Amino acid sequence: HVQGRTWSVLRSYEDFQVLDSNLHRCIFDRRFSQLLELPPRRELPSQGQLLAPLLSRYLKALSGIVDSNINCGPILNWMEIDNHGNRLLVNEEASINVPAIAAAHVIKRYTAQAPDELSFEVGDIVSVIDMPPREDTSWWRGKHSFQVGFFPSECVQLITDNKNPSPAAGTTIGGHLGGLHPLM
Repeated sequence: HVQGRTWSVLRSYEDFQVLDSNLHRCIFDRRFSQLLELPPRRELPSQGQLLAPLLSRYLKALSGIVDSNINCGPILNWMEIDNHGNRLLVNEEASINVPAIAAAHVIKRYTAQAPDELSFEVGDIVSVIDMPPREDTSWWRGKHSFQVGFFPSECVQLITDNKNPSPAAGTTIGGHLGGLHPLM
């Protein structure tokens, strides 16, 4: 339920484990959240009767500690919302057709830690789809090798158009999109 709108999000137990991992990597310390780490499925009874109550308790506890300031890309994607509270269509085929707002080259190797993240090597080129302000989140969304996903913005440097003779020469593409500055 976001801004008066409701939709269903279908997730597996393993998806919930990824959510828990990302929550505690990017937003909460477990000592603060008090959320119990979801055990591996093999440690649960084979009938799965405890699964629904376990996840229900987890979501109730999570709802009690989250607010509207969640800004971690993988978490927002998991919940199918963007950083403005709008429903995010996670169909990868639709995402690959979203026009890029900037191009960047990779300056720091990154290996995806979740299914909705990108992996890349130094020197690769990434098309940036979503570039929230750094004070909101360090996660950007982009396209690389026909894959769409999130990545840490500090791993890339925006490609500047140095051929432009205008006074804006040397400004990054992102500099024209809400005052973003090049990454150092």
